Amino acid sequence: RELTPKNFLIGVSTHTFEEAKMAKDEGADFVVFGPVFETISKPITGPPKGIANLRRVCAALAPFPVIALGGVDRTNFESAIEAGAGGFASIGFLNEPENLRKFGKRNQLYEK
Repeated sequence: RELTPKNFLIGVSTHTFEEAKMAKDEGADFVVFGPVFETISKPITGPPKGIANLRRVCAALAPFPVIALGGVDRTNFESAIEAGAGGFASIGFLNEPENLRKFGKRNQLYEK
C-alpha cells in the first residue's frame, strides 16, 4: 500500500477458498476467483472450480468483492452473478456485440 497511489485498488488472483480468504485478510480490495468454468483462452492447472466453490467463496467473504474468472460466457454469466460474484472477467464474452447487448439488458434488471 505504501508503494501505490491513495485510491489504488489491489486485486489478487486466487484458485482456492484459502487463497481468497488470505487475500482478503492481508488487505486486498477484491479477489479474482477461478477458473470457474472450462476455458480455452489459456492453459489452466487443474479442473474448473465450479459454481459451488464460487458460491462458497462469495458467501464466506461477503460483502467483499469476488470476481468470477475462467470460461465465463453468455450461457453461464448469470449463474456466476447468482452465486454472489460481484462481477466477472472474460476474454471472449465481451468481444461479441450480441453478448454486450444481452448483458446490458440483464444488468438493467439489477439496477431496478
